[in-house]
Amino acid sequence: MNILLIGLSFLYIFSVIGFSTIIFKKNQGELSRKFIHIMVGNWIFISVFFTDVKAAIFVPAVFIIINIWSRKYKLIPSMERQDDSWGTVYYSISLCVAVAVRFATGWNIFPIIGILIMAYGDGLAALVGKKFRGRKPYFFSPKTLAGSVTVFIVAIAVTIITILTVGDPKNIVRIGIGTVYIIGFCNGFLSAFIEAAGTKGSDNLTLPLGSALFATLAFYYGDIFFFVYFIFSAGVLLLSLKFRLLTPDGVIAAILTAITLYLLGGVWIAMSLYTFYFLGSIVSKIKNKRKLEADRFQETGGARTWKQVVCNSLPACILVFCKYFSPENIEFSLLSFVVFAAANADTFSSEIGVLGKGKVFSIITGKNIQRGVSGGVSWGGFFAGLTGGFLSAWLAFPQFGYQGVAFVTLIAFLGTLIDSILGALFQRKYLTKEGIISDKKVYDNQKPIKGFSWMSNNTVNLISLFIIVVVGYIVNLIWKIT
Repeated sequence: MNILLIGLSFLYIFSVIGFSTIIFKKNQGELSRKFIHIMVGNWIFISVFFTDVKAAIFVPAVFIIINIWSRKYKLIPSMERQDDSWGTVYYSISLCVAVAVRFATGWNIFPIIGILIMAYGDGLAALVGKKFRGRKPYFFSPKTLAGSVTVFIVAIAVTIITILTVGDPKNIVRIGIGTVYIIGFCNGFLSAFIEAAGTKGSDNLTLPLGSALFATLAFYYGDIFFFVYFIFSAGVLLLSLKFRLLTPDGVIAAILTAITLYLLGGVWIAMSLYTFYFLGSIVSKIKNKRKLEADRFQETGGARTWKQVVCNSLPACILVFCKYFSPENIEFSLLSFVVFAAANADTFSSEIGVLGKGKVFSIITGKNIQRGVSGGVSWGGFFAGLTGGFLSAWLAFPQFGYQGVAFVTLIAFLGTLIDSILGALFQRKYLTKEGIISDKKVYDNQKPIKGFSWMSNNTVNLISLFIIVVVGYIVNLIWKIT
């Protein structure tokens, strides 16, 4: 059966591509690309009949390879743009992930909602936007308001119809039809924002997975308090966008993270994210001459991007998913608090440590080092890191008591030390014109003189948080908090 479905899948997809190539032979442009974009999405209806995950993801996995080659050598001109977009590759990756999630979790609505919103919403948005492009400038230019409205309408329809036809009937009765419509409208707004903020085809990845994640989690685990939390989160993050604290892709990453943490981890873990965000934003705004000087040598700065959001929250998201699959292991919840406390401690250490008059020295050699360069520490920074971890650790109190607060504070402080050690040894560093070592490039294509070229500050943060999770797990075996 699965082999027959694989054959049918290839027949269908190549038929769509062939039909588009013939029909739009004289106009291999946006119309031919969007025809393929929309029609290939219907493959998701074939995917539901697969009984083996390896067979199901085989087809889109093959097209990941085909699309990479086609992007480079223009093998299928009817679906390629004349730019550096990775949209076709992201499209196939989304199909793989969506189908894999269905097999792993049993969430039957996940792939249908995500892929159809991407296929029809994003596909029609480009065509409608081109037809009804307004004269007034749009915030998400070159996207259009008409295109965003199209995604909004399609997402509402797809979400509501899919839940009512494919969703678990018992769960529909539990939450009520009215809640299904609320989920649809919320997903419409979220999908429109994700599509509008996408660049270089990235919305072919963020739109299906983001819209599917929201609708699925809201359907299975949402309640009235969740929708209040969602509105609160959307308001906070849109204000952050307005005041340039977050980039548009940073807002997308943050809202999806917030949803995941709340519905799978609980309100206190979700509030850990916002505690880290609010406190981190406050201390980052504190400036003096020493900090302004240090900013010249720091790699990161300005509005937070999706990379910074993901690198500071991915371990916690993985932990709450582990808790979902293994609810008896409450240490996953404890370690989720550790992740945000460690991130907060590191932010306090970095942002406040450079403000003081005390010397900044290398955590490896103890020698004086340029203020603001990774691997540099100070006694004021140590105290600030301990304070930041302690403030965030209190969110673990309702679940783990005073011992939990002490545990989270201690492991978070260890996290700042690990982050500094990794930054000193492995983070890429450059040489300024004055001969000073800096985390920041002086000019484009400059090669680092120390560290690995791929080891950015965000990468260091991500790796250190994963390490501290392991350290926390080992310490908990001895301390026995859980």
